[in-house]
Amino acid sequence: MILDSFSDHPVVDGFEAADLESFGSVLNPIELAAEESIFDEGMATRGLVLLSQGVVEVRKQTDSGRPHVITTLNAQTVLGEIEFMSGATASARGVA
Repeated sequence: MILDSFSDHPVVDGFEAADLESFGSVLNPIELAAEESIFDEGMATRGLVLLSQGVVEVRKQTDSGRPHVITTLNAQTVLGEIEFMSGATASARGVA
């Protein structure tokens, strides 16, 4: 199950086994190729993203139009939580 690698993560803290199973049943696993976007700046997101493996660079466009890497996120990270909760568009681009 995707959530196995998140068993000690705060996103599922306090979940009972049945809760985890229910949550896991609504997850839609995807695989991305290198340099493929998981979300794009100014666009709607895919929802809450649980990065179970690999890395994602979060990039922001500069005034010159060149991307600037804000941070690199590793596995067992949750992405898009602000957009998921607020309904806002992505404030940066996430690239595998």
